[in-house]
Amino acid sequence: MTSLSQRLGGRLPSPLLPAIELSPASTRQARRHVEERFSGIPEHAPTALDLQVTRGVIERALANRAPLAGIGRRHLRLAPWVMLATADGRPPLVERADFLQAYRDYLQTTTDGPVIVNLVLALLSHYPTQLPSFSALLTLAANLLERCSRPRCRRLQRCVNQHSLLAPEGTRRFWNHLARATTPIDEFLRESCLGGILSTGRFVEGTLRTALADTMRQLRAGELEPAQLERALAFALDGAGKRLRFAGATRITVAEALLLPFRDANHANPHQPRIQEFLLGQFSDPRIDRAPWHGVKDEAVAVMRRWLVSETLEDFFRLLEYTSRGDATARRHWHYRKAFWSAYLQGGVINDAWVALAVNVDAAAQRQMGASRDSYGRLEGYGVQRNHAALLLRIGHLVITEWSHSGKFRVWHLAGPYQQLAPKLYQRHYTGATLRRDADFDGAHMGAERGSWQQKLAKYIRDNTGIRFDLWQLMPR
Repeated sequence: MTSLSQRLGGRLPSPLLPAIELSPASTRQARRHVEERFSGIPEHAPTALDLQVTRGVIERALANRAPLAGIGRRHLRLAPWVMLATADGRPPLVERADFLQAYRDYLQTTTDGPVIVNLVLALLSHYPTQLPSFSALLTLAANLLERCSRPRCRRLQRCVNQHSLLAPEGTRRFWNHLARATTPIDEFLRESCLGGILSTGRFVEGTLRTALADTMRQLRAGELEPAQLERALAFALDGAGKRLRFAGATRITVAEALLLPFRDANHANPHQPRIQEFLLGQFSDPRIDRAPWHGVKDEAVAVMRRWLVSETLEDFFRLLEYTSRGDATARRHWHYRKAFWSAYLQGGVINDAWVALAVNVDAAAQRQMGASRDSYGRLEGYGVQRNHAALLLRIGHLVITEWSHSGKFRVWHLAGPYQQLAPKLYQRHYTGATLRRDADFDGAHMGAERGSWQQKLAKYIRDNTGIRFDLWQLMPR
């Protein structure tokens, strides 16, 4: 019987032999696949059932004073994971002196590569720095790895030596390497033998905490470079770059590290826009939804709110300047009002700020400023013209509204029997009546050039909050 190749004259048709083109990207991908397949770094930890069975076998051996070498190869290879894990509320086996002694005796004689590799992986995965024996276990694992000649041991040893993974202050040393590298974060982790299960382990988490502590310190000192900030932010996110890497464990630490350095600083910072953008993407606007910020220190949330207040007012001023083009009266009004409220903004005494825009201004905000509809409310109803806008402020227990064009300023108290009449900030919709009714104090913007209305309103704010500004601070310069 002739073969297909012989019947075709010794050649197969080209569709049966597709050409294989190897690009640099596909070559790197294939290399990563091979390295991950043979690196000994699993994608998942041993199952709880496997650990439970092995723990039972080890505990029976300890009770019988039998050497651990006799419990079988499978249980010996699982022992590193078992010894660091709690079980049914019981402490890890590593906290038992009899286990530690028996396990050290076994390790001094073993040459089993998987046992040694699993010991290193379990230590990096759990990274139990609180254990009294932690440093001794790191030293023991490093020594065992040095004398292991198996391929997986050698590759892991190269990573350990290159990045000081088993050294004292290993997370500090690893972050120093990671911070200086230009390789994408997850690729660098894989190349450093911290892929698979270790990418979500306690060593990598500890490295992130070190990165955040460094970032916080450098922000306070004004020494952080933009590239360093970007590296830390990239590390804080998972491989897809959309969610926090350790959302449950480091969520609060991320927010506080990025915000607390600015607790006592009202001045602008070059890193503020990037940090604000990052935190809004991960935590949302705390003025509208406080739930994602649960547990974050009030002082840190206050920084974010202060930034958003500043942004709201600055956007509002820019928008009014744009929409008042060709309207000399509106421009004159806002020349003085902007100076007045800018003084309170720069003094750091405006606690909250929100804007409501009528339809024409709404369209301008989206068209000219790219503003999100989530960053302001809609203004409509009787007495509201298409080019109107309103600014709502909170200073202490006072809510104050300012209208564009010739509208009055109005003040409500948030304390007392009529506090429910005050407009609520951060609403999606407002009517003109809501922003005009039953104010405790109001006034027209008369005598702006002489500071007449400015003195009147500033005195009312001072009498009710103790916040004082001199007239010269409230006038245009």
